Amino acid sequence: MLASEKFEPRISEHFGKMFGFLNPGDDPAYLIIKTHLMAEEMLYAYIVKQARYPKVLERARLSFKQLLVLCQALHHIEPADWWGWTALEKLNSIRNVFAHNLDSLAAKKKI
Repeated sequence: MLASEKFEPRISEHFGKMFGFLNPGDDPAYLIIKTHLMAEEMLYAYIVKQARYPKVLERARLSFKQLLVLCQALHHIEPADWWGWTALEKLNSIRNVFAHNLDSLAAKKKI
């Protein structure tokens, strides 16, 4: 079974929502930041679903990296077995370049 087949069918709903917000003609910084926000929402939703007491999570101020690592720990797919974990780490890295750099040329080179 492929790693992508191990995800719930509901994941396509999240991807459909994400792609509905994105237009290829948009500014690269906007695309990166919007994609990052949508991925963060998906990671958080997964954690909430796995939590025994999800209401407690409302008090946490988890970073993207923390959400990602927590999802990896909770998910049944071994982190090394799915390329998506690496892609999300790279997305976070690129987003941080855009968010913390005034020089958009340096950020675009990172892409």
